[in-house]
Amino acid sequence: MRIANLSFPAFVGLSSAVVFVKATAVPRNVDDGLSAHSFKMSEKGETRTEEELLSTGRRTAEETETGSATPKNDLPNIIIVMSDQQNFRTMGCYRDQLREDQKHIWGEGITLDTPHIDSLARDGALFTNFIISRPECTPSRASFLSGLYPPKTGAGTNHGSLHEAIPTFAQVLRENGYHTSYLGKWHLARAIPGEREGDFVSKKKKSFDFGFTNRDFQHPGSNNYRTFHDLNETHYQRWTMYDKDKPQSAWTEENYGTDFFFRRTIEIIEKQRKIKNTPFSVMMSLEDPHYPYVVRQPYDTMFKDMKFQVPPTMQAAIDNNPRKPKWRHFDETTLSITEYRYGFQQEDLQVYYGMIKNIDDNLGRLLKYLKDKNLEKNTVVVFTSDHGGMNGEHGVFGKLKPYSASVNVPFLIRYPGKIMEGKVIKSATSNIDFAPSLLNMVLGSSSTAGMNFDGTDRSKHWLDGNKVIDDPNQIVYSAYYNNNWFAAITSELKLVISPTDYMWLFDLVRDPDELYNFRFRDDYSKRAEHLRLKAVTAMKVYDWRMSSSWACKDDPTRSFHGRIKFGHWNCRFLARLPPVW
Repeated sequence: MRIANLSFPAFVGLSSAVVFVKATAVPRNVDDGLSAHSFKMSEKGETRTEEELLSTGRRTAEETETGSATPKNDLPNIIIVMSDQQNFRTMGCYRDQLREDQKHIWGEGITLDTPHIDSLARDGALFTNFIISRPECTPSRASFLSGLYPPKTGAGTNHGSLHEAIPTFAQVLRENGYHTSYLGKWHLARAIPGEREGDFVSKKKKSFDFGFTNRDFQHPGSNNYRTFHDLNETHYQRWTMYDKDKPQSAWTEENYGTDFFFRRTIEIIEKQRKIKNTPFSVMMSLEDPHYPYVVRQPYDTMFKDMKFQVPPTMQAAIDNNPRKPKWRHFDETTLSITEYRYGFQQEDLQVYYGMIKNIDDNLGRLLKYLKDKNLEKNTVVVFTSDHGGMNGEHGVFGKLKPYSASVNVPFLIRYPGKIMEGKVIKSATSNIDFAPSLLNMVLGSSSTAGMNFDGTDRSKHWLDGNKVIDDPNQIVYSAYYNNNWFAAITSELKLVISPTDYMWLFDLVRDPDELYNFRFRDDYSKRAEHLRLKAVTAMKVYDWRMSSSWACKDDPTRSFHGRIKFGHWNCRFLARLPPVW
């Protein structure tokens, strides 16, 4: 199947008919400043009723080019569970991959058991360096769905809108016969042309579905956390859990978001599994464990006796010893030093653990359901998060920084009989690699012919017979416009470029705390320069453009007088910082 076969929705009028306009690929010029997916619309369309659209995919495997797709009865089902702002240290399977001094940074005995998440690592593959393109909800989700870096998606900043002309992995799956569903937090704004997130609710509106046929339980999810909508026969019922003063005893398995979405997922699968020759793909996006830190009983008090200690990197940030980077300034994601020393958000972190425990328990119910219904062996299960959560590391409680707790997220995938049990992939992998890798793994390379992903198909390594994959030369990128940094990352090194400071080079093997700058050591100079050149090239190719004078940021003896396009801000150069670390 080629991209010219994809149909992109253009909704006309208010009738019950939905008109799809065919799209044909246009050659891409990496310097033209356009999205990697550039399309030219034709005038001729095809018509399907809303009922037809909701009940089936737009095309089946038999409708694609002869021999270009896997027969439908051989296609695996797919379930993707995405949490929100989950720190990788909160899972036993990830602690098992860490050095002893890295396992319990909040104190001895501060341990959360996650047996069901861990089972995916035992029965499938765990990625130790799964890097987010931008550690923020909207851009990360856009990259995950599209295989593009944020500047090309239309959703390069938080609360942005994913451009309707960009195909997602769900659209390709549907073209190949899958019934596709999306539940939970969307946070990509444009499900209806020009809509505001507050206008999201009505099922009757004709909207861009980005490849997801069933969106009954999808909600906008930006500033209305703990708010979602249940379908009650013919209308939506709005449930909100945002009021933190609401008695937690009022929250039950029936109305708490995480429980609700897992339950609805099982109900959707139960209906779909009975339809012959139609595999299902379900993506469930949870709001937990993102703040506000609230959870139903008994999870709200399950960890109340835990006393979280200040992590070593937080103490280093408080003492400014070693000197912290200028891009790690105190901002809206941090608290005051007084709160660092004396409060340390005990209740929030206790509830944070409770939220993750609830996710794990619900995942266990879902995995048991798959086993009981004989779906386990033919279902790909993915567990990941849209970005990390610092939880006090380096004195930060949010994300937005290039530290591993922010940009490195859990990613586990189980595909029985295909992906080796207990596999560990250490090579740096990006969330933009997910879409091309998944599609090529389940459909074959012809399914992505003509699609220009920024990401790389890594499925060959996912499926090979090697127990451990570690290519230290594999480089991925992450950036945050407004916080002034761009990072080139491998499994061993991380180079952070910023106009607010020197370049910082972290050795992730020798210094997993990311406290020391190895940039000025002679034995690292060649590797640092190699990563710098790769980063500069990536900025240009992926539309993070910059001036040719960038090198002066790393030389305090030179001044800088030019402008730099790095998101929407102008360059600021803080010269003559002491090169003593």
